[in-house]
Amino acid sequence: MSHSISVTIQHVDLYIKNCDTLINELKKDKERIKGKYNSQFKFDDWISKVEELKELIKSFIGKEFEQSLMNKISTIEKEVTNIRYLLENTHNTLINNILNQTTFNFTSAIAKYGTMTYDAIDYLKKNNININDENFEKAISEIRHELIKEEKKQEYLTKANSLINESELSDEVKLLLKQEIRSAKTSQEISDVLPLIESKKSENDRLVMMYKEFNKKLKEEGFTINKNKIKQLGVDSYSNMYIKYSMINPSRNSIDIIMNSDGKIKYKLGNYVGHMCNKTSEQLINKLRKDGWSVAINSIKRDISNSRQLVMERELK
Repeated sequence: MSHSISVTIQHVDLYIKNCDTLINELKKDKERIKGKYNSQFKFDDWISKVEELKELIKSFIGKEFEQSLMNKISTIEKEVTNIRYLLENTHNTLINNILNQTTFNFTSAIAKYGTMTYDAIDYLKKNNININDENFEKAISEIRHELIKEEKKQEYLTKANSLINESELSDEVKLLLKQEIRSAKTSQEISDVLPLIESKKSENDRLVMMYKEFNKKLKEEGFTINKNKIKQLGVDSYSNMYIKYSMINPSRNSIDIIMNSDGKIKYKLGNYVGHMCNKTSEQLINKLRKDGWSVAINSIKRDISNSRQLVMERELK
């Protein structure tokens, strides 16, 4: 008998850790950038925004994460990444001139649109159009899907590849990221490259922790890594990273696992006698919940034989 299960697991501590990292980075930037631009960057407002997100995440302890929360986490991580990239370019004459203007909120624009902001400003200047919030939004609509020049593309990708190389990501993840950003062609796609790299760093941290914790629980059930099957790392159709591997217990019962960076885990327990696979699965899920993981069971499928199946579907709300 085999037993296929799809679950989604999340741990509040992982996301709180991400928030703490963002807050510490913003505080360092606030200290480093002391001077006339401090008020424009509104560091305290951004720190408060991340702290509010942190408190919101804490409210989900013991609960299933909602998609709206995941979207909010992704948005704020992207905004802070864009702001921090702007800080590295404050020596630019164009940026200095704009920061000194009071009619255009450059910091909010860069938070929302990233490097595409520079393309929109270039568009306005070349067409002798006044730089203000309304004209800027119109310019964004005009240029966001335009192909950028190859020279500019290579400039952005060179910086992006340097950030990837300097990161603590595994060589496999670095290669996958470089392959993914290579296809960026439009102003919008190029603008999304740097936030993508930062989000992948966060995803990788969560995936590595899930991998360790999940395997720790399996080892408590007598499982060890199946060395006959190579661990695979990849990116799925939704651009989520995944790890695919296999484990076995002393009785040679197997568990084939696909672990996704968005928290989804699919695994199949095989070669069991009777309903022992069901018992093993329940013990595993209960141990994860006891350790503070939020576990939503998406589906359970028990295969009785090649010709007959019993299927159970459960949705936890």
